[in-house]
Amino acid sequence: MTLMERDEQLRSAAGYLEEASAGHGRLAYVAGEAGIGKTSYVAQVLADARGSARAVVGSCDGAATPAPLGPLVEMLPALPDHVWPPGATRQDVFARLVAVLRDPPGRRPYLLVVEDAHWADEATLNLVRHVARRIHDCHALVLVTYRPEDSAANGLRLLLGETASAVGTRRIDLPALTPSAVEALAAHHAAARPGLAAVDADRLYEVTGGNAFFVTEALSADTDEVPETVRDAVLARVARLAAPARRALEVVALAGTHPRVELVAELLADGLDAIDEPVRRGLLRQVDGDVTFRHELARLAVLGEVPVGRGVHLHRRLLAALESRGADPAVLAHHADGARLADAVLRHAPVAAVRAGELGAHREAVRQYRRALEYADRLADPARAELHWSMGYECYLTERIEEAIVHTREALDIWEASGETVRVGDAWRCLSRLSWFAGRGEDAERQADVAIDLLDGSPSVELAMAYSNRAQLRMLASDLAGTRTWGHTTLEVLAGSRRGRAGTRCASTP
Repeated sequence: MTLMERDEQLRSAAGYLEEASAGHGRLAYVAGEAGIGKTSYVAQVLADARGSARAVVGSCDGAATPAPLGPLVEMLPALPDHVWPPGATRQDVFARLVAVLRDPPGRRPYLLVVEDAHWADEATLNLVRHVARRIHDCHALVLVTYRPEDSAANGLRLLLGETASAVGTRRIDLPALTPSAVEALAAHHAAARPGLAAVDADRLYEVTGGNAFFVTEALSADTDEVPETVRDAVLARVARLAAPARRALEVVALAGTHPRVELVAELLADGLDAIDEPVRRGLLRQVDGDVTFRHELARLAVLGEVPVGRGVHLHRRLLAALESRGADPAVLAHHADGARLADAVLRHAPVAAVRAGELGAHREAVRQYRRALEYADRLADPARAELHWSMGYECYLTERIEEAIVHTREALDIWEASGETVRVGDAWRCLSRLSWFAGRGEDAERQADVAIDLLDGSPSVELAMAYSNRAQLRMLASDLAGTRTWGHTTLEVLAGSRRGRAGTRCASTP
């Protein structure tokens, strides 16, 4: 599609890049509704900057529970090797990235693009927050694209507010096309297809609202009737494809937002020839070894038409192919779930959850544990209890206190049935803290007593944690004497305690 009515926004990006070249870095949020043309705009910015900046692009994945720091992982091949060395902590990686942006090789500025931040995992949002607060003295322009209408779901809206006043942050808004631009596109389309009846440009604008993707899809339907929805427009185009091409679209739709060519080729019975027609007709495109839909709205339209049985079959084939490639556990868990393979879900989802939690992507950890728990009835009691315990902790970290209480109680009940007194006592201590957060002080006091009664006489870390919880409750009640007494008792137990369980954890601060 011809890029229309974006001159002002392109000048802004060029100006920010010029400032970045002088060491005054900028992070610009590029805002626009789905289909408005954010990807096309970014592509033009990248093209205009070719030769003057080091372009690096990473995308957030809306096709599955996102892998932690997925966009940064995509960027790594184009960044210096020392940005993410083995064993580095998340904060160390963040600091190393900023150091590279402050002093790029040859002083040629970086142009980093994070696409579709409305799908970003929590760790990626934290990375953007870290960079936004430090970008002003970097040789870099960072573009972060997002949909305003979807910015509340993953914490992006909070990030936008927190970083709005940072020295180097800017915002670029991409509005809908005007009626005159839609009319120009309709005229261009009609001139290229003289055998077809012209589309009513006024009606086209009325239905599409000037949404660039909807406009081009409606025109590409090659009919004088304007489709009422984007989905109708996309499916009208798909219906004209040969059967092998339609099956290829289903494979690409299920494979995610950026599947590799070799993966798609492995899954197509007719080989890569099957994608030639969709590429030729503009439904798919090949970019740097990936096969992607021209827009996520088109992928979702095709995905919604995949029959259930065929979807399960394709997810199973995708899972096998991706397992052999050592794919990210978050991706494997997604396809295992789609394949309805319980053992595979239980193999990959907890691993993905642990990794997400370690990188600070706690919302994604919750989603992975929730996925695993849907199949947990086939697990032995100890493994099922550990899943509930871990889920409870991640729920606490994401302020789902009532849900944390439910899962902690599930773990407690399992341990109580198997006579694991120390684990039961530790769970009561955790419930006490969670009850306090839920505003149920009397329950918190009672549960704290139960924890101490169960653990008393066992000089363990768990008992020390129970005493510490009691000290905190006294502190929160403004009982200074009680706080001192229970605090000293905690330290005495710790001095003579034996090593506690690695799983001992829960809310420990008010």
